[in-house]
Amino acid sequence: MSQLSREDFKCNCGKCDQQCRDSELNAALEDVVTHFEHVKYNVGPVRIVVHCVNRCLDYNRKQNSKDSSYHVIGLAADFHLEGVTHREIYDYLCSKYPGMYGIICYSWGIHLDVGKGGINVSPRPYRKNHVG
Repeated sequence: MSQLSREDFKCNCGKCDQQCRDSELNAALEDVVTHFEHVKYNVGPVRIVVHCVNRCLDYNRKQNSKDSSYHVIGLAADFHLEGVTHREIYDYLCSKYPGMYGIICYSWGIHLDVGKGGINVSPRPYRKNHVG
């Protein structure tokens, strides 16, 4: 059963109602949770904390992000899993989805995007920014 709710996909600006739930992004997020729940730890629920999925253009600009960000069209998620290192998540995603998605490991968590063409170049290379 999904841990992700409609609220996880809403823009964080508090003013708009932008909320797009992309099925491919949703499936990748569910996959990473399932992997660490059942395959790696086998201890039960692993809580996903979603920092951001959708951003309206105004909010995206306030975050100092480019207008071409996949967050603007709901194709990117910033998240972490409680009790799982960011590096473990990053390594899993890179091995599970080689060359398919944009995956960045930051000190606060993971950026995952499933965007394809048009806005950014796809497939995007893996970037090991801020990996600890």
